[in-house]
Amino acid sequence: LFLLGYALLTGGRPPVLRSAVTVCAACGGLILGRPVLAANTFALAWLVVAALNPTDIFSAGCQLSFLAVAILYWGAALWTRPRDPLERLIDEARPPWQRALLWLVRAALASYLITLTIWLAAVPLVAARYHLVSPVGVLLGPPLILLTSIALIAGFLLLLASIVCWPLVPLFAFVTATCLRLCEWLVDRGDALPGGHWYVGVVPEWWLWVFYVGLLAVL
Repeated sequence: LFLLGYALLTGGRPPVLRSAVTVCAACGGLILGRPVLAANTFALAWLVVAALNPTDIFSAGCQLSFLAVAILYWGAALWTRPRDPLERLIDEARPPWQRALLWLVRAALASYLITLTIWLAAVPLVAARYHLVSPVGVLLGPPLILLTSIALIAGFLLLLASIVCWPLVPLFAFVTATCLRLCEWLVDRGDALPGGHWYVGVVPEWWLWVFYVGLLAVL
């Protein structure tokens, strides 16, 4: 219900609507005791977006959103599989500080590998729609995702606090504003890096069809 409310609050844009449909399908599967398949929820979300506003499926934002989710479902999951039980047993024998440090390193490495995978898959579409290639996005992706996630949660808490506990409003407002300022600072620094982005010419539409049909077939 909370996610559906958020989808309505944001105007039902394709990326949010996709998330709402996916969560509703998963909840329906839990209630009915039926297995929920990633491919089925992915297709259902696409059909719902197309049914509510057929023009949305031709927008770059909608296509990039579904492309990123497809990579997360069937590509990047290779790096998020459960580790070997023997490795977990060895980790448990390490000191707490070492376990924490190793967890941070693994999490950072997995985040950058997933970001790189999604970036490589999205490059042709971004180049075709915006005539831009931005390798600096791989570097900035994980910290920006972390900061925007904190800002999103703090923003929700800010709205809630304004209704039920207004003295906490300045605290959540400070967290939200700080995270957004850090995001802006990172993007400005990334934009100034030499070779961080460059412009490209026209990418043939037929090449995009061949590339993405082949990519989805492989996934």
